[in-house]
Amino acid sequence: MLYEAQQLNELASYINDMQDPELLRWWGKYNESLGHLDTALQSYQQANDTVAIVRLRCQQEDFVAACEVVEQSDNAAAAFMLARQLEATEQVCTPSILRVGGGRAVHNMNAMKEVRTSSLASSPAATCVPSPDCC
Repeated sequence: MLYEAQQLNELASYINDMQDPELLRWWGKYNESLGHLDTALQSYQQANDTVAIVRLRCQQEDFVAACEVVEQSDNAAAAFMLARQLEATEQVCTPSILRVGGGRAVHNMNAMKEVRTSSLASSPAATCVPSPDCC
């Protein structure tokens, strides 16, 4: 109702007061679509949407921040997304397993299962870590 009435300040207050992750993700997507990336990032952080945070940080080419989020989150899908973005931007990768969550190698396989794309299993992103210069 507030959105349709273009009462966006009231809508933002309502969403922030409710702290509902689903609403916060929607608000993040809405703001991201308008180019309000800082507001979108805040919404994703409040919603604990690690994948969206990493995606947005990579979009902003802030790979250091994306690496920090992955290291702190223990989220396999976020780790895989970061690896794919590093590969796509031709960041230097070492031929070892992407280390997240205490260095457990299963994260890559779990991320690939979440993506459900077997062709990604052979991707160099599945076995790379950002260079020390990156993170």
